[in-house]
Amino acid sequence: MPTSSKRRLFGSLSALLGALVLVHCSQAPGPSETGLGRPTCNPACGPGEVCAANGRCEAAARGGATAMGGTGTGGNGSGGVAAFGGTGSTVVVTIPDASTDVIEVADGDACADIEFEVTNVVPTVVLLIDRSASMSTEDLDTANPGVSRWDALKTALLDPAGAIASLQDQVRFGVTFYAGGNGGDTCPVLDQGGDAATLMPPRTGLLADFTAYFQPLDTLPDTPTGESVAATAADLVAFNEVGPKFIVLATDGEPDLCADRQEPSGRDRSLAEVTAAYASDITTFVISVGADVAEAHLSEIANAGQGFPPTDMPATPRFYQVTTQQALAAAFQDIITGTRSCTLALNGEINPKLADRGEVLLDGVPVPKSDTDGWRVVDGSTIELVGSACEAIQDGVHALSASFPCEVIVKAPR
Repeated sequence: MPTSSKRRLFGSLSALLGALVLVHCSQAPGPSETGLGRPTCNPACGPGEVCAANGRCEAAARGGATAMGGTGTGGNGSGGVAAFGGTGSTVVVTIPDASTDVIEVADGDACADIEFEVTNVVPTVVLLIDRSASMSTEDLDTANPGVSRWDALKTALLDPAGAIASLQDQVRFGVTFYAGGNGGDTCPVLDQGGDAATLMPPRTGLLADFTAYFQPLDTLPDTPTGESVAATAADLVAFNEVGPKFIVLATDGEPDLCADRQEPSGRDRSLAEVTAAYASDITTFVISVGADVAEAHLSEIANAGQGFPPTDMPATPRFYQVTTQQALAAAFQDIITGTRSCTLALNGEINPKLADRGEVLLDGVPVPKSDTDGWRVVDGSTIELVGSACEAIQDGVHALSASFPCEVIVKAPR
């Protein structure tokens, strides 16, 4: 009997066997072969019979199973199991009114490793795009005069080789354009793809609809950023798909308010709303298209949007301020690629306390279990890659697998 922990099951095995391991030899041994004190029938008993203590073949208990082997004795009874059992190797079980079942098990109490299907948790990204009139300014790139900020946005976001095109099957995208309107009663004006709202709620495969709608779209007055963040966050809170949620705010001007168009209070409202969004598990990234927005304000909303104190001063700012078309495209690429989730769903459930007995493979190479650089358990049905392991899956296609011994498994893979 090999010590492999694989099991092979042929036919249907009655649930009445429970946790018993039953061993049955192919023919009844003579007394000189066993020396174990168990009864021997000669000739050997036929199917559906058991060798009783008196050395005679008798019918097995109805609804049970017959087995011999190992050490120790069992018993027989109506609706139960007739056995002279203990530990063993290859199992042959005879079940009344059923065909013979064969199971191969490991010696002792070893348990089979079971491989789980590992799938990326799909992130949701809403592009919140400032549609204000200042986006028509043609000063973004002195090397390319005549290209407006608005046109540069279209080029960066609709590029067939850009971030949205390359990741639209791995990320749910949604789009909301915002402005203050033309002095009407509605403010902010939130455009999610016209009356049909073709760009919300977020979904995979959005690029074709996004391109068709964005290409002819023009600008409108004013920049009510705070109110627009609040409305977008509310949409994401109500969006029930599993996975992390992000807002990518692309703006080119100081924020104002629908009520008074005052920029200082507009800054306060914007900071308050990205802070509230983060409290609702929505992360906000900030891109300044051009250099018109004060860096102090960009810094505070970028910090708060990512869960840091607004006054934090990191060595590398957390906002993106771009002044060329190339830099704008790179900013979107960097942010959107970074939203690819390192959180992985298992198609079953494990005991987190015993998870270190399992193994996670990335492209066939074991990943160490670590809270800082490897893989860690989030909960019984979710693991997360951290550190260099997370960085490794941000680009390209990778194979991930996880396996755990059955003593770790709470719910078997579906």
